[in-house]
Amino acid sequence: MSVITKGTTSVSRYIMLRDSADGTPETGYTITDLDLQYTRSGAAPAAKVDATALAATDSAWDDNKAIEVDSTSSPGLIRVDWPNAAFATGVDNVILVVSGTGLDPAVEEIELTGFDLQTATQKVDVDTIKTQTVTCAAATTVQPTVGLPAAKATQLEAAIGTAKVAASIAAGDIATDAITAAALKADANTEIAAAVDSLLVSEHGEGLWQPATGFATPTNITSASGVGLAADQAVNVTKVKGTTIADLTDTDKLQVSVQHKLATLDLTDEEKSAIQSITGGGL
Repeated sequence: MSVITKGTTSVSRYIMLRDSADGTPETGYTITDLDLQYTRSGAAPAAKVDATALAATDSAWDDNKAIEVDSTSSPGLIRVDWPNAAFATGVDNVILVVSGTGLDPAVEEIELTGFDLQTATQKVDVDTIKTQTVTCAAATTVQPTVGLPAAKATQLEAAIGTAKVAASIAAGDIATDAITAAALKADANTEIAAAVDSLLVSEHGEGLWQPATGFATPTNITSASGVGLAADQAVNVTKVKGTTIADLTDTDKLQVSVQHKLATLDLTDEEKSAIQSITGGGL
């Protein structure tokens, strides 16, 4: 089955005339004795037309005209020029028939398509694209807007996003500062803080970084001067109940100093519990 784009004009088709008795190519047939008729799918057949002769095989198209191509080298081959109405939009198929006395009817079915198969780039409606599933091999980049009109491309990008579809995200695919604090999920900070908390406890034990019950979440300092600790005994301490380190009581300082020193000892849980009951803090 041949294919022609709907709405195509000036269509010439080539068919073979064969003798109805023995099937051999028919040569020298009188063109005006040929009957031409087409039928579009689902519609009544067009009225039969008697062909008229073209002046030459390379003459310009003229509807309902025909000519024998070459009776010697191409016996039976006939050019037929069909009317534009045969290929108008509205149906998907048209049947072309050439007949005459003593001839086998030459029948050709033409599929009428909504696009030109000979054109490399086609403009497809964006609503059609949105309903399709795109499958691609690894490292393939899908560019669905190629060939679309600007307005349709904008609609498509709004519907499926402008980012490329790839098998994985490489380091360079995310620009610096592209992910802002506002873009993070609401509980992201809480989850990050909890993860850091858990890591500190698992790596160092509670007593090393939580000096006493009731202390706020500590931050690291590199100098412990003013709280009764040597410089090389820096501990994780911050404000305590709204006061500064300088405002700590001697008892608080003692708890911090004792906990820091004991945290590095190899104590059993029972020994740690006994010390906690005395110092009021954890190890």
